[in-house]
Amino acid sequence: MTDDERAERLEKLMAKYPRIKREKHLEDLDICKNYLAGDVEPFEKLFEEACKRVRKYIYHATYEPVGEQDREDILAETMSVAVVKVQNFNGWSRYSTWMRGIARHKVLSCAEKKALKLINEKYCDDYGVIGGSHDPIAQWESDQNVSELLGHLSERERVVVVGKVFHGQTSKNLAKGMGLSVSCIGHIYRGAIEKMKEMLTV
Repeated sequence: MTDDERAERLEKLMAKYPRIKREKHLEDLDICKNYLAGDVEPFEKLFEEACKRVRKYIYHATYEPVGEQDREDILAETMSVAVVKVQNFNGWSRYSTWMRGIARHKVLSCAEKKALKLINEKYCDDYGVIGGSHDPIAQWESDQNVSELLGHLSERERVVVVGKVFHGQTSKNLAKGMGLSVSCIGHIYRGAIEKMKEMLTV
């Protein structure tokens, strides 16, 4: 997305949601720029407040089997990226919102790994591949291969699979959140699982 496209989208959002304060975005951007120039104290305050909001988001957005250590790891990774790559913040949102976007990516990555593990276990149960000599799941155990496998799903398929398998969401809740019918969610889920099974048995 180009800067002009971002600006146009932001203008539409501001018109629809008057509570969006563009001046606050630019204020955060100035603080970040000044931090890069050596003015640390204002940024520390901004960062501390953003961390509080992001922590709440992470704990709200994650469920079992994500544990306490997983959540703390996600927060630590998010904090690190938000400082190391602060030059990438361009002021299209509040700094805390931008940081939450980083956290969202980390949460989804963790969720995908956990979801795939549960899918693999279910697959083994369904096909009797438990403790046997034939293990079609083994080749997908590394993080790289996990990402590759899930990468073959569309974004919508990943959302449905992660939602149902990892978060334990119902088709009804997913349908409401995604603006789709319950039958459509079921179709997407079955298709995604079959696609993953086909890849696992290659």
